[in-house]
Amino acid sequence: KEIYKYLNETEKKFRIRPNFLEAKIVTAKMRSVLVDWLIQVHLKFHLLQETLYLCVQIIDAYLQVQDVPKMQLQLVGVTALFLASK
Repeated sequence: KEIYKYLNETEKKFRIRPNFLEAKIVTAKMRSVLVDWLIQVHLKFHLLQETLYLCVQIIDAYLQVQDVPKMQLQLVGVTALFLASK
């Protein structure tokens, strides 16, 4: 029971806000283009679906706390894919 409570609290603490892109350099359209590109990379390398899901989760968590210049967005994406594939 304590483990469930701890996991529930941890999930709430790290939840991605629905409006996490407001007042950020990266727009929803830019994120969409990035995710589309990552899907293509994911398919080319025959990665697991879970890898792609984790990759997008990592990107969203990072974009929520860090403003990323447009020129570095693809780097953030490929780095997240690398981390997710480990």
